[in-house]
This record gives sequence, structure tokens and C-alpha cells, in this order.
Amino acid sequence: MKIQHLIAYIGLICFINATAPLQAAEPLRHMTLQQLCQPLPVQPTYEQFQAYEHCTKEQGPEQIARYFAQIYQKKQGKAILAYLDGSELRLQDVIVDDAEHYQNFFLWGCDHSKRYCVIFKAGWEWWSYLLIDRKTKLTTELTGAPVFSPDSQLVFEYLDSRNSDTFDRNIVKL
Repeated sequence: MKIQHLIAYIGLICFINATAPLQAAEPLRHMTLQQLCQPLPVQPTYEQFQAYEHCTKEQGPEQIARYFAQIYQKKQGKAILAYLDGSELRLQDVIVDDAEHYQNFFLWGCDHSKRYCVIFKAGWEWWSYLLIDRKTKLTTELTGAPVFSPDSQLVFEYLDSRNSDTFDRNIVKL
């Protein structure tokens, strides 16, 4: 019986030593506006909606801009995202009292490597998300809210049925 205890003890020590690097590893991180703001319930109260609006339109974008200040700036209605080669993507807000021309841009967030960033593009009564590869300079327009996978290998595009006629999900491989 004592030899069985010794074998079990040695097996446990080996298991703990083998998994130590996994336990010490930091999970890959990314930051998006969706993480900063509490989601709305199905039937929000007026106060919940006001808090959500404040977070998504004022407080959240300012926090995101500060967090990614080394690659993103927004000044005087111009959103500037730096590509990895040093060149820049420049998007100009058009804040006019005209439904056809109004558009506003701000950074939604980036993956952990900051290679992939998402710019939120808002119109008068529409919006979309621009998934930007800072290395290849390719832009993919998404309709639904983007959610990065924990390993940042995929982007999950979520279309909420409250915002769309259909409940839909798309997955984009990065």
C-alpha cells in the first residue's frame, strides 16, 4: 500500500511541474468598447439606457483612445490610426444636419497584438464596424458588433435581433 502512495505522490508532483508554465501564463488580452460598457438588458430602463449611451458615446471612447494612444488619435473630428509601417489611415467626421452625409468615427478596440483594430463608423440611423489589419492595410466592413476570440485568431460578428431583422453570427479568421 505504501508503494502505491509513493507512486501517486510522484505522479502528482510530475503533473504539477508539467502544468506550472500553463498556470503562470497570462491569457492573451484585447480591449474593446464592448468590454468597458455593460450590455443592455432586453428591456432596459431609461436610466440603464442613459448609462449605456454615456459609456458608448463619451466615457468609453475616451478610455479606449487613451489605452491605444500610441497608435490612435482623434483630434478636431479626424480619427487617425497608424499602420505598422508608420503610414496612417485618416477618417474625417462629417458632422452635419444631413442624414445622407453625416458620419462619425471612433476606435472600438484592438486585439492583444494591436495588429487588428476596429473603427466604429456611425451614420444618422446606421452604423458599421471597420476591421482593419494594420499590417496589410486591408479593411473589412462588419455590420454586427465584433468580438475577438481569446487567442485573437478569430473575430465573431454578432448581430443582435434587437438591431436587425435576423439574429446572425459570422466568424472571420484573422
